[in-house]
Amino acid sequence: MRTRLLLALAAASLLLAAPSRAPALGAEQVSVNGFGAWTAGYTDRNPYQTGAVGGRWDDASFALAVAAQPGERLSVAAQLFFTSREGTQAAALDWAFATWRFSDALSLRVGRVKEPFGIYGEILDVGILRPFQSLPSAVYGPGDFMGESYLGAGLTGSALLGGGWALGYDLFLGELLVRESLVPLVATGREQPPPGAPIVEDESHGRQLGGRLVLSTPLEGLSLRATGAGDGKGIVVGGPSVEYLTDAWSVRAEGFYQQDPREGVRAWAGYVEVARRLGPHWQLAARLDGSRTWVTGYAGDSPALRHRDLAAGVNYWFSPDLVVRAALHDVDGNRFAAPEAPADVAAGLASRHTRLLEAGAQFAF
Repeated sequence: MRTRLLLALAAASLLLAAPSRAPALGAEQVSVNGFGAWTAGYTDRNPYQTGAVGGRWDDASFALAVAAQPGERLSVAAQLFFTSREGTQAAALDWAFATWRFSDALSLRVGRVKEPFGIYGEILDVGILRPFQSLPSAVYGPGDFMGESYLGAGLTGSALLGGGWALGYDLFLGELLVRESLVPLVATGREQPPPGAPIVEDESHGRQLGGRLVLSTPLEGLSLRATGAGDGKGIVVGGPSVEYLTDAWSVRAEGFYQQDPREGVRAWAGYVEVARRLGPHWQLAARLDGSRTWVTGYAGDSPALRHRDLAAGVNYWFSPDLVVRAALHDVDGNRFAAPEAPADVAAGLASRHTRLLEAGAQFAF
């Protein structure tokens, strides 16, 4: 199972073409991969993740990823992401970039590239590579910690260090695109969006220099990561990650700190996630994730600045490429579980506690 997951990760990242699915087109090798999800969510108070009061059954997504290797050193990859939510359908370019391989230790990437962030940054929407339908909101939600991608250039590579140790690295310079929730700024009176404006928006964090180190250890399945990025003008994000994967166990933990002096915000976020396989089909999972935000000039302790989500789930794997899930989330705080209208957030209409029942399916080919 672990080998299959690693193969799926490689396909999802489109670093190499998959020979079993890659038809020969002259000198080229091409691979086409896809993954999708459908989710239903019920909450008792606030909207959260894919859920809403009264239930929401219309959350579906699908991604189509294509990679080509025109030559021995050159590969080109792109991914389109399609979503259908609340009666609205959309399509977007997740990433499109070229890689020139000098050696195993050094490759150059240029274009719109997935940000190398933590554990899940490059596989955000690949559901078969995680134990819950949704990722932990504290780190991977609209909390200003990571970007969907960067527009620029980067270096990547890996090296064997001996004794079972290996080191991988990523270094990039580019325009960082992020998805941000305005809940802390609206709740503390720092911003007042116009009527009808969304509480979550896409924005640029400017040109940043960032990178990630991945240390693989002699203990099979155990790896350590360190991620960081900044713009040289005060925007900083960084933190460590730990991952342990075997056929039976999946254990992940991450913690990050970020600050944005332009908006007067600083925050920390982290989570611990554990899952256990019970035979070839069943899997149990538990996760605790949380965050704390501070806004300059605000001395209060608004629930809009806090997040804690305790989740328990059960999964049934028909195969490594198809899983159905159900999970119950108990949420305290309104950092991510809040009304969708900024006026309701400003008026303090959010209930501090929210429960979410989430069920769905995730699949890939």
